[in-house]
Amino acid sequence: PLQGLNPSMASLHGSLRNIQGWLQDTPPDDNAKARFGNPAFRLWHARLVQRSRSIVKTILVCHKKYASEEQYDDELLEQCSNDGFHAASLENYNNTSDKKSGNDGEDDSDEEKIITELITYLH
Repeated sequence: PLQGLNPSMASLHGSLRNIQGWLQDTPPDDNAKARFGNPAFRLWHARLVQRSRSIVKTILVCHKKYASEEQYDDELLEQCSNDGFHAASLENYNNTSDKKSGNDGEDDSDEEKIITELITYLH
């Protein structure tokens, strides 16, 4: 299923595979008497908010790490997919393939701004 994807989309694919499993962890509460939606969704959404930074950061890491490559082999795509899956698994996932580039910190600040902006789309 990863054929034709770039590394960042393979990472997103991995995260979505994991997020889909959250539905079994937080099934709708059929007995809920909530006026605005099912309370189980609040739990699901809280998990998404907790893990959104890790998910977005992992997508960006895969994008930056492999942006210069024209062809993506299956092993590379599988690694990014697994990284995305693990990013959605843990609240504060630290991607082991995320290496600091040795820049003066300005790139890190710009990256942090991008991450902060993108996670708002997940909330």
